[in-house]
Amino acid sequence: MEESRIHNLLLKPFGPFRDSLVLEKKCNTTAKDSVSLTSLMMECGGDAIGFDETEFGCSDPRARINNHPIRFRGVVEIRHLDWLTPAGKKYLLHDVRKRDIDTRMHTHNNPTSDLTLESIYRKDPVFRGAGGPTIKVLIQGEKSMTALFMTCKSRFLEPCVIDFICDKIADILPHGLLLMSKDQNRKFEVKSLDVGTYNLSENFFMRYRLVALMKAIIATDPDEADVEERTIDYFVDGYKARFAAGYEGINFFRRLIFDPDDPDVDSDGNTTRRHLRPVHRAEVRGIFASQAEWILKDQLDRKEKNFLNVESWYQFCQQVIVGRRDAKKRNKNWGRAYGEDSDADDSYSGGQVDFGRAGVSADKVDGYKRSLQRKIKKKSKRKSRAKDKGKQKAASTPASEVEEREEFVVQANTYDSDFSVASTPPASASSDDFSEPENPEIAALIPPEFWNPPHPPGLDFQWRCPVSKCEYSINMLKLSGENTKGLDSATNAFLRVKKWRKITDPRVMQAFYTMVSDHYNGHMAKENITWKNYGQINCKMIWTNPRKHRPWPPPKQKIQRERDETVKQEESEIAVLTGTTSRSRVLVSRLR
Repeated sequence: MEESRIHNLLLKPFGPFRDSLVLEKKCNTTAKDSVSLTSLMMECGGDAIGFDETEFGCSDPRARINNHPIRFRGVVEIRHLDWLTPAGKKYLLHDVRKRDIDTRMHTHNNPTSDLTLESIYRKDPVFRGAGGPTIKVLIQGEKSMTALFMTCKSRFLEPCVIDFICDKIADILPHGLLLMSKDQNRKFEVKSLDVGTYNLSENFFMRYRLVALMKAIIATDPDEADVEERTIDYFVDGYKARFAAGYEGINFFRRLIFDPDDPDVDSDGNTTRRHLRPVHRAEVRGIFASQAEWILKDQLDRKEKNFLNVESWYQFCQQVIVGRRDAKKRNKNWGRAYGEDSDADDSYSGGQVDFGRAGVSADKVDGYKRSLQRKIKKKSKRKSRAKDKGKQKAASTPASEVEEREEFVVQANTYDSDFSVASTPPASASSDDFSEPENPEIAALIPPEFWNPPHPPGLDFQWRCPVSKCEYSINMLKLSGENTKGLDSATNAFLRVKKWRKITDPRVMQAFYTMVSDHYNGHMAKENITWKNYGQINCKMIWTNPRKHRPWPPPKQKIQRERDETVKQEESEIAVLTGTTSRSRVLVSRLR
Protein backbone atom coordinates (compact mmCIF):
# COMPACT_ATOMS: atom_id res chain seq x y z
CA MET A 1 0.00 0.00 0.00
CA GLU A 2 2.79 2.40 0.94
CA GLU A 3 4.73 1.60 -2.25
CA SER A 4 1.65 2.23 -4.41
CA ARG A 5 0.99 5.56 -2.69
CA ILE A 6 4.55 6.76 -3.31
CA HIS A 7 4.43 5.57 -6.91
CA ASN A 8 1.28 7.62 -7.60
CA LEU A 9 2.75 10.56 -5.73
CA LEU A 10 5.77 10.69 -8.04
CA LEU A 11 4.02 10.22 -11.38
CA LYS A 12 4.13 13.92 -12.28
CA PRO A 13 7.39 15.88 -12.30
CA PHE A 14 8.18 18.53 -9.70
CA GLY A 15 9.30 22.02 -10.54
CA PRO A 16 10.25 23.85 -12.62
CA PHE A 17 13.74 24.55 -11.24
CA ARG A 18 16.86 26.01 -12.79
CA ASP A 19 19.42 23.29 -13.48
CA SER A 20 22.14 25.34 -11.78
CA LEU A 21 20.05 25.43 -8.59
CA VAL A 22 19.12 21.78 -8.13
CA LEU A 23 21.63 19.67 -10.10
CA GLU A 24 25.12 18.78 -8.92
CA LYS A 25 28.15 18.76 -11.22
CA LYS A 26 28.22 14.95 -11.16
CA CYS A 27 24.75 14.93 -12.74
CA ASN A 28 26.20 14.65 -16.23
CA THR A 29 26.13 12.25 -19.17
CA THR A 30 29.21 10.05 -19.46
CA ALA A 31 30.16 6.98 -21.47
CA LYS A 32 28.99 4.76 -18.58
CA ASP A 33 25.89 6.65 -17.46
CA SER A 34 23.53 9.14 -19.05
CA VAL A 35 21.22 11.86 -17.79
CA SER A 36 18.02 11.65 -19.81
CA LEU A 37 15.95 14.66 -20.78
CA THR A 38 12.37 14.11 -22.00
CA SER A 39 9.67 16.40 -23.40
CA LEU A 40 12.31 18.92 -24.47
CA MET A 41 11.09 22.33 -25.54
CA MET A 42 13.15 25.39 -26.46
CA GLU A 43 12.50 29.14 -26.53
CA CYS A 44 14.38 32.16 -27.84
CA GLY A 45 13.29 35.79 -27.72
CA GLY A 46 9.86 34.86 -26.39
CA ASP A 47 8.96 32.38 -29.15
CA ALA A 48 9.38 28.64 -29.62
CA ILE A 49 12.45 27.52 -31.54
CA GLY A 50 13.77 24.24 -32.90
CA PHE A 51 17.11 22.76 -33.92
CA ASP A 52 16.56 23.83 -37.54
CA GLU A 53 17.19 27.40 -36.40
CA THR A 54 19.52 26.92 -33.45
CA GLU A 55 22.00 24.82 -35.45
CA PHE A 56 21.71 26.32 -38.95
CA GLY A 57 20.75 29.95 -38.38
CA CYS A 58 23.79 31.27 -36.53
CA SER A 59 25.55 32.44 -39.70
CA ASP A 60 23.15 35.38 -39.97
CA PRO A 61 24.15 38.12 -37.50
CA ARG A 62 20.57 39.37 -37.48
CA ALA A 63 19.21 36.01 -36.31
CA ARG A 64 17.51 36.01 -32.92
CA ILE A 65 19.81 33.30 -31.63
CA ASN A 66 22.67 35.80 -31.91
CA ASN A 67 20.79 38.38 -29.87
CA HIS A 68 18.88 36.31 -27.30
CA PRO A 69 19.76 33.28 -25.15
CA ILE A 70 18.29 29.91 -26.07
CA ARG A 71 16.46 28.51 -23.07
CA PHE A 72 15.33 24.91 -22.81
CA ARG A 73 13.01 23.02 -20.50
CA GLY A 74 12.58 19.31 -20.00
CA VAL A 75 12.02 16.52 -17.50
CA VAL A 76 14.99 14.85 -15.81
CA GLU A 77 14.65 11.59 -13.90
CA ILE A 78 16.77 11.76 -10.74
CA ARG A 79 18.15 8.23 -10.51
CA HIS A 80 20.61 9.02 -7.70
CA LEU A 81 20.16 11.36 -4.76
CA ASP A 82 23.73 12.61 -5.07
CA TRP A 83 22.68 14.23 -8.38
CA LEU A 84 20.90 16.86 -6.28
CA THR A 85 22.48 19.89 -4.64
CA PRO A 86 21.67 20.60 -0.96
CA ALA A 87 19.30 23.33 -2.13
CA GLY A 88 17.74 20.93 -4.60
CA LYS A 89 17.10 18.36 -1.89
CA LYS A 90 15.53 21.02 0.32
CA TYR A 91 13.15 22.28 -2.38
CA LEU A 92 12.20 18.79 -3.53
CA LEU A 93 11.52 17.56 0.01
CA HIS A 94 9.19 20.51 0.54
CA ASP A 95 7.32 19.85 -2.72
CA VAL A 96 7.09 16.09 -2.13
CA ARG A 97 5.57 16.54 1.33
CA LYS A 98 3.20 19.25 0.10
CA ARG A 99 1.92 16.97 -2.67
CA ASP A 100 1.59 14.12 -0.20
CA ILE A 101 -0.53 16.27 2.09
CA ASP A 102 -2.67 17.59 -0.76
CA THR A 103 -3.47 14.06 -1.99
CA ARG A 104 -4.58 12.96 1.50
CA MET A 105 -6.70 15.98 2.39
CA HIS A 106 -9.96 14.29 1.27
CA THR A 107 -9.28 11.17 3.41
CA HIS A 108 -9.73 13.12 6.69
CA ASN A 109 -6.42 11.71 7.90
CA ASN A 110 -3.90 13.84 9.74
CA PRO A 111 -2.71 16.21 6.92
CA THR A 112 0.96 15.86 7.72
CA SER A 113 3.75 14.01 5.92
CA ASP A 114 6.85 12.32 7.25
CA LEU A 115 8.24 11.32 3.85
CA THR A 116 11.96 11.82 3.25
CA LEU A 117 14.01 11.61 0.08
CA GLU A 118 16.08 8.87 1.68
CA SER A 119 12.99 6.75 2.32
CA ILE A 120 11.96 7.11 -1.32
CA TYR A 121 15.42 6.12 -2.59
CA ARG A 122 16.23 3.49 0.01
CA LYS A 123 17.99 0.46 -1.40
CA ASP A 124 15.80 -2.17 0.25
CA PRO A 125 15.35 -4.75 -2.56
CA VAL A 126 12.12 -6.01 -0.98
CA PHE A 127 10.55 -2.55 -0.98
CA ARG A 128 12.28 -0.92 -3.93
CA GLY A 129 13.17 -3.77 -6.24
CA ALA A 130 14.97 -3.23 -9.54
CA GLY A 131 12.63 -0.49 -10.76
CA GLY A 132 11.72 1.42 -7.64
CA PRO A 133 10.26 4.94 -7.58
CA THR A 134 12.32 7.92 -8.70
CA ILE A 135 11.65 11.63 -8.65
CA LYS A 136 11.19 13.50 -11.92
CA VAL A 137 12.13 17.16 -12.04
CA LEU A 138 11.16 19.76 -14.63
CA ILE A 139 14.35 21.75 -15.11
CA GLN A 140 15.17 24.82 -17.14
CA GLY A 141 18.58 25.82 -18.48
CA GLU A 142 20.39 27.77 -21.15
CA LYS A 143 21.63 25.95 -24.22
CA SER A 144 25.34 25.98 -24.98
CA MET A 145 27.51 24.71 -27.83
CA THR A 146 26.33 22.66 -30.80
CA ALA A 147 23.77 19.90 -30.42
CA LEU A 148 25.12 16.52 -31.55
CA PHE A 149 22.98 13.98 -33.38
CA MET A 150 24.34 10.73 -34.84
CA THR A 151 27.80 12.25 -35.14
CA CYS A 152 29.63 10.09 -32.63
CA LYS A 153 31.30 6.72 -33.07
CA SER A 154 29.33 3.63 -33.97
CA ARG A 155 30.00 0.42 -35.90
CA PHE A 156 29.41 2.36 -39.14
CA LEU A 157 30.52 5.91 -38.44
CA GLU A 158 33.78 7.69 -37.91
CA PRO A 159 33.79 10.55 -35.36
CA CYS A 160 32.97 13.93 -36.85
CA VAL A 161 34.75 16.68 -34.93
CA ILE A 162 32.44 19.69 -34.95
CA ASP A 163 34.38 21.69 -32.39
CA PHE A 164 36.99 21.12 -29.74
CA ILE A 165 34.60 19.69 -27.18
CA CYS A 166 33.02 17.18 -29.57
CA ASP A 167 36.28 15.29 -29.74
CA LYS A 168 36.10 14.69 -25.98
CA ILE A 169 32.54 13.36 -26.01
CA ALA A 170 32.66 11.39 -29.27
CA ASP A 171 32.14 8.07 -27.47
CA ILE A 172 29.41 9.22 -25.08
CA LEU A 173 26.29 8.85 -27.21
CA PRO A 174 26.61 6.64 -30.31
CA HIS A 175 23.27 7.26 -32.01
CA GLY A 176 21.21 9.72 -29.98
CA LEU A 177 20.81 13.46 -29.49
CA LEU A 178 23.13 15.27 -27.09
CA LEU A 179 22.25 18.71 -25.69
CA MET A 180 24.63 20.83 -23.62
CA SER A 181 23.76 23.32 -20.90
CA LYS A 182 25.86 26.33 -19.93
CA ASP A 183 25.81 25.22 -16.30
CA GLN A 184 28.85 22.99 -15.70
CA ASN A 185 28.88 22.15 -19.45
CA ARG A 186 26.29 19.58 -18.48
CA LYS A 187 25.32 17.10 -21.18
CA PHE A 188 21.82 15.64 -21.52
CA GLU A 189 20.69 12.72 -23.63
CA VAL A 190 17.46 13.95 -25.22
CA LYS A 191 14.98 11.07 -25.27
CA SER A 192 11.90 12.91 -26.55
CA LEU A 193 10.85 16.36 -27.74
CA ASP A 194 7.76 18.48 -27.35
CA VAL A 195 5.62 18.33 -30.50
CA GLY A 196 6.21 22.00 -31.34
CA THR A 197 9.98 21.70 -30.93
CA TYR A 198 10.10 18.54 -33.03
CA ASN A 199 8.17 20.19 -35.87
CA LEU A 200 10.80 22.94 -35.89
CA SER A 201 13.66 20.41 -35.94
CA GLU A 202 12.76 17.95 -38.71
CA ASN A 203 15.38 19.20 -41.19
CA PHE A 204 18.08 18.95 -38.48
CA PHE A 205 17.27 15.30 -37.88
CA MET A 206 16.91 14.46 -41.58
CA ARG A 207 20.24 16.06 -42.50
CA TYR A 208 22.29 14.15 -39.96
CA ARG A 209 20.39 10.92 -40.59
CA LEU A 210 21.28 11.25 -44.28
CA VAL A 211 24.95 11.86 -43.47
CA ALA A 212 24.95 8.83 -41.17
CA LEU A 213 23.23 6.76 -43.86
CA MET A 214 25.74 7.83 -46.52
CA LYS A 215 28.63 6.84 -44.25
CA ALA A 216 26.93 3.52 -43.55
CA ILE A 217 26.54 2.88 -47.30
CA ILE A 218 30.26 3.54 -47.72
CA ALA A 219 31.20 1.34 -44.77
CA THR A 220 29.15 -1.60 -46.08
CA ASP A 221 30.26 -1.29 -49.71
CA PRO A 222 31.77 -4.65 -50.72
CA ASP A 223 33.62 -3.01 -53.64
CA GLU A 224 35.13 -0.25 -51.46
CA ALA A 225 34.63 2.41 -54.14
CA ASP A 226 36.94 5.42 -53.89
CA VAL A 227 35.74 9.00 -53.34
CA GLU A 228 35.56 9.86 -57.05
CA GLU A 229 32.99 7.11 -57.61
CA ARG A 230 30.70 8.20 -54.77
CA THR A 231 28.08 10.07 -56.78
CA ILE A 232 24.35 10.34 -56.17
CA ASP A 233 23.81 7.14 -58.16
CA TYR A 234 26.34 5.36 -55.94
CA PHE A 235 24.37 6.27 -52.80
CA VAL A 236 20.99 5.49 -54.36
CA ASP A 237 22.22 2.09 -55.55
CA GLY A 238 23.80 1.37 -52.17
CA TYR A 239 20.63 2.26 -50.30
CA LYS A 240 18.42 0.11 -52.50
CA ALA A 241 20.83 -2.83 -52.39
CA ARG A 242 21.62 -2.90 -48.68
CA PHE A 243 19.24 -0.66 -46.71
CA ALA A 244 15.84 -0.40 -48.42
CA ALA A 245 14.71 -3.60 -46.68
CA GLY A 246 16.62 -2.87 -43.50
CA TYR A 247 20.24 -3.64 -42.81
CA GLU A 248 20.79 -7.41 -43.02
CA GLY A 249 17.10 -7.80 -43.95
CA ILE A 250 15.79 -7.52 -40.37
CA ASN A 251 12.68 -5.63 -41.49
CA PHE A 252 11.47 -8.71 -43.34
CA PHE A 253 10.62 -10.38 -40.03
CA ARG A 254 10.61 -7.78 -37.25
CA ARG A 255 7.62 -5.66 -36.23
CA LEU A 256 8.05 -2.51 -34.18
CA ILE A 257 4.40 -2.57 -33.12
CA PHE A 258 3.03 -6.01 -32.31
CA ASP A 259 0.69 -7.91 -30.01
CA PRO A 260 2.79 -9.68 -27.34
CA ASP A 261 0.00 -12.27 -26.94
CA ASP A 262 0.21 -13.28 -30.62
CA PRO A 263 1.58 -16.87 -30.74
CA ASP A 264 3.38 -16.12 -34.04
CA VAL A 265 5.43 -13.25 -32.57
CA ASP A 266 8.40 -13.63 -30.22
CA SER A 267 9.37 -11.18 -27.49
CA ASP A 268 11.49 -9.11 -29.92
CA GLY A 269 8.68 -8.70 -32.46
CA ASN A 270 9.98 -11.26 -34.96
CA THR A 271 7.24 -13.04 -36.87
CA THR A 272 6.46 -14.53 -40.26
CA ARG A 273 8.05 -12.89 -43.29
CA ARG A 274 6.25 -9.90 -44.73
CA HIS A 275 6.59 -8.29 -48.13
CA LEU A 276 7.69 -4.67 -48.07
CA ARG A 277 6.63 -2.21 -50.74
CA PRO A 278 9.22 -1.57 -53.47
CA VAL A 279 11.20 1.64 -53.12
CA HIS A 280 11.63 3.55 -56.38
CA ARG A 281 14.90 5.25 -57.30
CA ALA A 282 13.11 8.57 -57.79
CA GLU A 283 11.84 8.40 -54.21
CA VAL A 284 15.32 7.80 -52.83
CA ARG A 285 16.78 10.59 -54.98
CA GLY A 286 14.02 12.88 -53.75
CA ILE A 287 15.04 12.32 -50.14
CA PHE A 288 18.67 13.19 -50.92
CA ALA A 289 17.49 16.11 -53.06
CA SER A 290 15.55 17.61 -50.14
CA GLN A 291 18.83 18.29 -48.33
CA ALA A 292 21.23 18.35 -51.32
CA GLU A 293 22.44 21.92 -50.76
CA TRP A 294 23.13 21.33 -47.07
CA ILE A 295 25.06 18.12 -47.77
CA LEU A 296 27.21 20.08 -50.24
CA LYS A 297 27.77 22.80 -47.61
CA ASP A 298 28.65 20.15 -45.03
CA GLN A 299 31.34 18.78 -47.35
CA LEU A 300 32.77 22.27 -47.92
CA ASP A 301 32.88 22.86 -44.14
CA ARG A 302 34.80 19.68 -43.39
CA LYS A 303 38.46 19.99 -42.58
CA GLU A 304 39.00 16.28 -43.03
CA LYS A 305 38.74 14.42 -46.32
CA ASN A 306 35.38 14.53 -48.09
CA PHE A 307 33.47 11.27 -48.22
CA LEU A 308 31.79 11.98 -51.58
CA ASN A 309 32.62 13.39 -55.02
CA VAL A 310 32.05 17.13 -54.43
CA GLU A 311 31.98 18.09 -58.12
CA SER A 312 29.47 15.36 -58.94
CA TRP A 313 27.30 16.36 -55.97
CA TYR A 314 27.38 19.97 -57.16
CA GLN A 315 26.06 18.79 -60.54
CA PHE A 316 23.35 16.85 -58.71
CA CYS A 317 22.34 20.06 -56.90
CA GLN A 318 21.97 21.74 -60.28
CA GLN A 319 19.72 18.90 -61.46
CA VAL A 320 17.66 19.22 -58.29
CA ILE A 321 16.84 22.85 -59.14
CA VAL A 322 15.30 21.71 -62.43
CA GLY A 323 13.61 18.72 -60.77
CA ARG A 324 11.86 20.89 -58.20
CA ARG A 325 10.53 23.20 -60.89
CA ASP A 326 9.28 20.32 -63.00
CA ALA A 327 7.57 18.73 -60.00
CA LYS A 328 5.97 22.06 -59.14
CA LYS A 329 4.47 22.26 -62.64
CA ARG A 330 2.82 18.88 -61.95
CA ASN A 331 1.61 19.96 -58.49
CA LYS A 332 4.08 17.58 -56.84
CA ASN A 333 6.15 18.31 -53.76
CA TRP A 334 9.42 16.60 -54.74
CA GLY A 335 12.92 17.27 -53.43
CA ARG A 336 11.88 19.88 -50.88
CA ALA A 337 12.91 20.22 -47.26
CA TYR A 338 10.45 19.96 -44.37
CA GLY A 339 8.33 23.05 -44.00
CA GLU A 340 9.08 24.23 -47.54
CA ASP A 341 5.88 24.86 -49.46
CA SER A 342 5.58 23.53 -53.00
CA ASP A 343 4.66 27.10 -53.99
CA ALA A 344 8.06 28.36 -52.82
CA ASP A 345 9.90 30.80 -55.06
CA ASP A 346 11.94 28.85 -57.61
CA SER A 347 13.16 31.85 -59.56
CA TYR A 348 16.77 31.18 -58.54
CA SER A 349 18.44 30.18 -61.80
CA GLY A 350 21.65 30.41 -63.75
CA GLY A 351 22.77 26.93 -62.73
CA GLN A 352 23.95 28.22 -59.35
CA VAL A 353 23.34 26.37 -56.09
CA ASP A 354 21.23 28.29 -53.58
CA PHE A 355 23.28 28.00 -50.38
CA GLY A 356 20.53 29.94 -48.62
CA ARG A 357 18.61 26.65 -48.46
CA ALA A 358 21.45 25.32 -46.30
CA GLY A 359 21.15 28.18 -43.79
CA VAL A 360 23.97 30.32 -45.20
CA SER A 361 23.45 34.06 -44.82
CA ALA A 362 23.62 36.26 -47.92
CA ASP A 363 26.95 37.83 -46.93
CA LYS A 364 28.63 34.40 -46.76
CA VAL A 365 27.28 32.84 -49.96
CA ASP A 366 30.18 34.15 -52.07
CA GLY A 367 32.65 32.56 -49.66
CA TYR A 368 31.05 29.16 -50.13
CA LYS A 369 31.05 29.61 -53.91
CA ARG A 370 34.79 30.33 -53.81
CA SER A 371 35.36 27.32 -51.56
CA LEU A 372 33.43 25.16 -54.02
CA GLN A 373 35.50 26.38 -56.95
CA ARG A 374 38.72 25.67 -55.04
CA LYS A 375 37.57 22.12 -54.35
CA ILE A 376 36.73 21.54 -58.01
CA LYS A 377 39.99 23.09 -59.25
CA LYS A 378 41.99 21.04 -56.78
CA LYS A 379 40.28 17.92 -58.05
CA SER A 380 40.96 18.94 -61.67
CA LYS A 381 44.67 19.34 -60.90
CA ARG A 382 44.77 15.85 -59.41
CA LYS A 383 43.07 14.50 -62.52
CA SER A 384 45.54 16.34 -64.74
CA ARG A 385 48.51 14.88 -62.86
CA ALA A 386 46.99 11.42 -63.09
CA LYS A 387 46.42 11.94 -66.81
CA ASP A 388 50.05 12.98 -67.34
CA LYS A 389 51.22 9.89 -65.52
CA GLY A 390 48.91 7.84 -67.71
CA LYS A 391 50.41 9.37 -70.85
CA GLN A 392 53.92 8.57 -69.66
CA LYS A 393 52.86 5.01 -69.00
CA ALA A 394 51.13 4.79 -72.38
CA ALA A 395 54.32 5.95 -74.14
CA SER A 396 56.08 2.85 -72.88
CA THR A 397 53.16 0.51 -73.58
CA PRO A 398 53.81 -2.15 -76.29
CA ALA A 399 51.99 -1.62 -79.58
CA SER A 400 50.18 -4.93 -79.20
CA GLU A 401 48.48 -3.72 -76.00
CA VAL A 402 47.47 -0.45 -77.66
CA GLU A 403 45.81 -2.37 -80.50
CA GLU A 404 43.88 -4.50 -78.02
CA ARG A 405 42.52 -1.38 -76.28
CA GLU A 406 41.77 0.54 -79.46
CA GLU A 407 38.29 -0.93 -79.90
CA PHE A 408 37.28 0.13 -76.40
CA VAL A 409 38.57 3.68 -76.91
CA VAL A 410 36.59 4.08 -80.13
CA GLN A 411 33.41 3.08 -78.30
CA ALA A 412 33.92 5.60 -75.50
CA ASN A 413 30.70 7.59 -75.09
CA THR A 414 31.59 11.22 -74.64
CA TYR A 415 29.73 14.21 -75.97
CA ASP A 416 31.67 15.91 -78.76
CA SER A 417 29.71 19.07 -79.47
CA ASP A 418 29.42 19.88 -83.15
CA PHE A 419 29.35 23.52 -82.15
CA SER A 420 32.69 23.56 -80.34
CA VAL A 421 35.94 24.76 -81.88
CA ALA A 422 38.16 21.99 -83.27
CA SER A 423 40.75 20.86 -80.75
CA THR A 424 43.35 19.93 -83.40
CA PRO A 425 44.65 21.82 -86.46
CA PRO A 426 43.86 20.59 -89.99
CA ALA A 427 46.02 17.68 -91.09
CA SER A 428 46.60 18.82 -94.67
CA ALA A 429 46.17 21.67 -97.14
CA SER A 430 42.87 20.16 -98.25
CA SER A 431 41.34 21.38 -94.99
CA ASP A 432 42.85 24.85 -94.95
CA ASP A 433 39.51 26.59 -95.19
CA PHE A 434 38.31 24.77 -92.05
CA SER A 435 40.61 27.02 -90.04
CA GLU A 436 38.61 30.05 -91.16
CA PRO A 437 36.32 31.57 -88.51
CA GLU A 438 32.64 30.69 -88.49
CA ASN A 439 30.37 32.71 -90.74
CA PRO A 440 29.01 35.46 -88.45
CA GLU A 441 25.70 35.49 -90.33
CA ILE A 442 25.22 31.81 -89.58
CA ALA A 443 26.42 32.11 -85.99
CA ALA A 444 23.86 34.86 -85.36
CA LEU A 445 21.03 32.44 -86.25
CA ILE A 446 22.19 29.65 -83.92
CA PRO A 447 20.41 29.67 -80.51
CA PRO A 448 22.96 30.35 -77.74
CA GLU A 449 21.90 27.13 -75.98
CA PHE A 450 23.38 25.08 -78.86
CA TRP A 451 26.95 26.15 -78.09
CA ASN A 452 27.05 24.09 -74.87
CA PRO A 453 26.55 20.33 -74.40
CA PRO A 454 22.94 19.50 -73.50
CA HIS A 455 22.19 18.71 -69.87
CA PRO A 456 21.30 15.02 -69.38
CA PRO A 457 17.68 14.18 -68.52
CA GLY A 458 16.64 15.30 -65.06
CA LEU A 459 15.25 13.31 -62.18
CA ASP A 460 12.04 12.72 -64.13
CA PHE A 461 14.08 11.19 -67.01
CA GLN A 462 12.97 13.97 -69.35
CA TRP A 463 14.88 16.48 -71.47
CA ARG A 464 13.20 19.58 -72.87
CA CYS A 465 14.55 21.66 -75.73
CA PRO A 466 15.99 24.89 -74.29
CA VAL A 467 14.99 26.94 -77.35
CA SER A 468 12.30 29.47 -76.56
CA LYS A 469 8.76 28.39 -77.57
CA CYS A 470 9.97 24.93 -78.64
CA GLU A 471 7.85 22.22 -77.00
CA TYR A 472 9.98 19.27 -78.10
CA SER A 473 10.95 16.87 -75.32
CA ILE A 474 12.58 13.47 -74.86
CA ASN A 475 11.11 11.14 -72.24
CA MET A 476 13.64 8.33 -71.79
CA LEU A 477 10.94 6.14 -70.24
CA LYS A 478 8.42 6.78 -73.04
CA LEU A 479 10.22 7.46 -76.31
CA SER A 480 8.26 8.54 -79.37
CA GLY A 481 8.97 7.73 -83.00
CA GLU A 482 10.10 11.31 -83.55
CA ASN A 483 12.66 10.90 -80.74
CA THR A 484 14.22 7.71 -82.11
CA LYS A 485 14.12 8.34 -85.87
CA GLY A 486 17.88 8.93 -85.94
CA LEU A 487 18.81 5.79 -83.97
CA ASP A 488 19.71 2.41 -85.38
CA SER A 489 17.28 -0.45 -84.76
CA ALA A 490 19.46 -2.16 -82.12
CA THR A 491 19.78 0.99 -79.99
CA ASN A 492 16.08 1.74 -80.42
CA ALA A 493 15.17 -1.73 -79.15
CA PHE A 494 17.66 -1.45 -76.28
CA LEU A 495 16.06 1.77 -75.05
CA ARG A 496 12.46 0.67 -75.44
CA VAL A 497 12.81 -2.59 -73.48
CA LYS A 498 14.53 -0.55 -70.72
CA LYS A 499 17.42 -2.95 -70.17
CA TRP A 500 19.48 -0.08 -68.84
CA ARG A 501 19.59 0.55 -65.09
CA LYS A 502 20.45 4.25 -64.93
CA ILE A 503 20.50 7.26 -67.19
CA THR A 504 24.29 7.56 -66.99
CA ASP A 505 24.76 4.22 -68.77
CA PRO A 506 27.24 5.02 -71.61
CA ARG A 507 25.03 3.48 -74.29
CA VAL A 508 22.02 5.43 -73.04
CA MET A 509 23.95 8.69 -72.98
CA GLN A 510 25.25 8.14 -76.52
CA ALA A 511 21.70 7.54 -77.76
CA PHE A 512 20.49 10.62 -75.89
CA TYR A 513 23.12 12.84 -77.50
CA THR A 514 22.23 11.44 -80.92
CA MET A 515 18.55 12.27 -80.40
CA VAL A 516 19.39 15.80 -79.24
CA SER A 517 21.72 16.35 -82.21
CA ASP A 518 18.97 15.26 -84.63
CA HIS A 519 16.57 17.72 -83.05
CA TYR A 520 19.11 20.54 -83.11
CA ASN A 521 19.75 19.81 -86.80
CA GLY A 522 16.03 20.28 -87.37
CA HIS A 523 16.24 23.77 -85.89
CA MET A 524 19.20 24.54 -88.14
CA ALA A 525 17.43 23.22 -91.24
CA LYS A 526 14.66 25.75 -90.67
CA GLU A 527 17.33 28.46 -90.99
CA ASN A 528 18.76 26.80 -94.15
CA ILE A 529 21.92 25.74 -92.29
CA THR A 530 23.63 22.35 -92.51
CA TRP A 531 26.94 20.69 -91.69
CA LYS A 532 29.93 20.09 -93.96
CA ASN A 533 32.48 17.45 -92.98
CA TYR A 534 36.26 17.91 -93.36
CA GLY A 535 38.09 14.64 -92.98
CA GLN A 536 36.96 12.21 -90.27
CA ILE A 537 36.47 14.51 -87.29
CA ASN A 538 36.18 18.11 -88.47
CA CYS A 539 33.03 19.86 -89.61
CA LYS A 540 31.53 23.33 -89.76
CA MET A 541 28.24 25.04 -90.47
CA ILE A 542 27.43 26.22 -93.99
CA TRP A 543 24.38 27.49 -95.87
CA THR A 544 22.17 24.83 -97.43
CA ASN A 545 22.09 26.94 -100.60
CA PRO A 546 25.28 29.08 -100.56
CA ARG A 547 24.35 30.91 -103.79
CA LYS A 548 21.58 32.80 -102.01
CA HIS A 549 24.00 34.24 -99.45
CA ARG A 550 27.17 36.27 -99.44
CA PRO A 551 30.25 34.08 -99.87
CA TRP A 552 32.19 33.08 -96.79
CA PRO A 553 35.05 33.32 -96.32
CA PRO A 554 35.49 36.37 -98.61
CA PRO A 555 37.59 35.88 -101.82
CA LYS A 556 41.36 35.81 -101.20
CA GLN A 557 41.95 38.92 -103.41
CA LYS A 558 39.55 40.88 -101.21
CA ILE A 559 41.22 39.63 -98.05
CA GLN A 560 44.69 40.59 -99.36
CA ARG A 561 43.46 44.05 -100.42
CA GLU A 562 41.95 44.67 -96.98
CA ARG A 563 45.21 43.59 -95.33
CA ASP A 564 47.29 45.95 -97.56
CA GLU A 565 45.01 48.85 -96.78
CA THR A 566 45.32 48.13 -93.06
CA VAL A 567 49.15 48.04 -93.30
CA LYS A 568 49.26 51.37 -95.19
CA GLN A 569 47.00 52.98 -92.63
CA GLU A 570 49.19 51.77 -89.75
CA GLU A 571 52.36 53.07 -91.50
CA SER A 572 50.79 56.48 -92.04
CA GLU A 573 49.86 56.70 -88.37
CA ILE A 574 53.40 55.74 -87.35
CA ALA A 575 54.88 58.37 -89.71
CA VAL A 576 52.73 61.10 -88.26
CA LEU A 577 53.63 60.15 -84.69
CA THR A 578 57.39 59.69 -85.23
CA GLY A 579 58.11 62.02 -88.16
CA THR A 580 59.38 59.14 -90.29
CA THR A 581 60.35 60.20 -93.88
CA SER A 582 59.03 58.59 -97.02
CA ARG A 583 62.46 56.99 -97.59
CA SER A 584 62.46 55.43 -94.17
CA ARG A 585 58.94 54.18 -94.75
CA VAL A 586 60.18 52.35 -97.86
CA LEU A 587 62.90 50.78 -95.72
CA VAL A 588 60.39 49.71 -93.17
CA SER A 589 58.22 48.11 -95.81
CA ARG A 590 61.24 46.24 -97.26
CA LEU A 591 62.23 44.98 -93.84
CA ARG A 592 58.75 43.61 -93.47
